[in-house]
Amino acid sequence: MDAYRVRREDNLGVDATVHSAAGASRYRLLLQYATGRSPAPRSPKARPSSIIPPVNDPPSNEEQQQSQQEQRSRRDGLPAGWRYYDQAKHRSRLRGWLAQVWRGAKNNAALLSLVGVLLTLLVTTLLTQLEWSHQQKVESQDALQQQKLENQRAEAERELAAQRAQDETLQAYLDQMSNLLMEKSLRDSAEDSEVRTLARVRTLTALETLDPSRKTAVVQFLVEDGLVQRVYGRDPIIGLSGADLRGVALRGADLRGADLSEADLRGANLRGANLRGANLRNADLSEANLYHANLSEANVSEANLSEANVSEANLSGADLSGAFDITNEELEQQAASLEEATMPDGSIHY
Repeated sequence: MDAYRVRREDNLGVDATVHSAAGASRYRLLLQYATGRSPAPRSPKARPSSIIPPVNDPPSNEEQQQSQQEQRSRRDGLPAGWRYYDQAKHRSRLRGWLAQVWRGAKNNAALLSLVGVLLTLLVTTLLTQLEWSHQQKVESQDALQQQKLENQRAEAERELAAQRAQDETLQAYLDQMSNLLMEKSLRDSAEDSEVRTLARVRTLTALETLDPSRKTAVVQFLVEDGLVQRVYGRDPIIGLSGADLRGVALRGADLRGADLSEADLRGANLRGANLRGANLRNADLSEANLYHANLSEANVSEANLSEANVSEANLSGADLSGAFDITNEELEQQAASLEEATMPDGSIHY
């Protein structure tokens, strides 16, 4: 058997030569044990495949990194089969943190139970408070609505009671006047008699308490019975001086010679009324409608004619001396006739 020369380079640079296959094999094993790798052959002829096993190629960078990853995984106790070290490391830390949380939760079960109870009480209290607030709001709105309905009902009842009282007052007055006319002969009574005085007092009292529509009913009753105007040369039986006649509607009424001195006729509708020879001295006719009224020979001295409508009114022979809130020019522009009338400034109009 031919000798095979095997060269090794040790730390001293000594060449060693073996002359047999067995010696070469033992030397190779010894060298592999000492250095951890097989010695490189001097030439291709020195390492036939039948005697010396072939030497593998150095590992690539990828294989080295994979090997290092596997070594670190085994060293850190990571599960087998993890390919990427960083991913496995993070997942391992996450499992460790979850394990710590679970152990802490088990150790603090009583504390967690108490916290759960407190949270339950807090949520229940909040829900109860919200429900109570909503209920209070609903009850408040219901109370306000109920109060509004009660106020409206009370107002309607008061209005109804007032209307009933007005009707009762009017009916009582008409009954009393009918009694004076039929049993006390009011029409044939003497001037300044007790029955006339009683009739006047009752009339003024009724007019003081009644509303405009019922005042109108009272005056119409008196006009129809001929008690407040001059009839057949007879003076009025009942005088309305100082009477409260605000807002009465006496359109076209026959009030010839009526005594309306110092009467309150504010806003009265006297359109087309016959007031010939009536006494309206010191009467309040502000905002009264005297359109086309007959005021000839009437006494309207010192009367308040503020914003009164005297358009087309007949004021011939009327006494307007001292009437205020109206001028001569306004009367001339509005009145249908001012012949021989005494104007507010005291002059006579011709």
